[in-house]
Amino acid sequence: KTFNTLSGRFNLGWMVSWTAAIWFIQVTYEGYPIALVKKQPWRAIAGILVTFALAMVFFFGFTLFQEIVWGAPMRGGKYVLAVDWRYLHAGETAMFMLFMALIHAFYFGNWPRKFALEVNILVRTLIVSATTIVFYLLYYKYSPLLLGTQKGFGNPQQFPLVVISLLVSLLLAHHWYFDRWPGEKAVKNLSD
Repeated sequence: KTFNTLSGRFNLGWMVSWTAAIWFIQVTYEGYPIALVKKQPWRAIAGILVTFALAMVFFFGFTLFQEIVWGAPMRGGKYVLAVDWRYLHAGETAMFMLFMALIHAFYFGNWPRKFALEVNILVRTLIVSATTIVFYLLYYKYSPLLLGTQKGFGNPQQFPLVVISLLVSLLLAHHWYFDRWPGEKAVKNLSD
């Protein structure tokens, strides 16, 4: 099967999905199942294979969801019917999911933590998936008002990958460098 496009958006879509998958496994799944492999180079190989597999689930899963909602794309189509846009949008949707996963982990303690790891992972995945859908719909409803973007999902002026990448970067900076302050008090470094 061909992917019906020569656009670089196909590659950008799966690469962004892979980036989101790497972080998603680290944050939501606490590194599982890669953490089970203790020795190198097997851990590195497992990391590449597992994160790539999840990336393909994200990429083709979000592409399938678009087909369910908007119908089949058409080669030469415009906006939501464009094949290349669908691939890029699958990557953008993976970044929406990563954004929700980071919020859940950083500000809600990656709840739950009291069950078996597999149960915790399942519940977290359901929470992150549900909040991703809600955030996705809210983003497209309010981004024209808040960000000055054009209305509609596939409008050429509607490019959420930039906004979501910036928000992910801000979350990481707030978590790593600001210790989530002022929402949480910074923990005094034991070496001080």
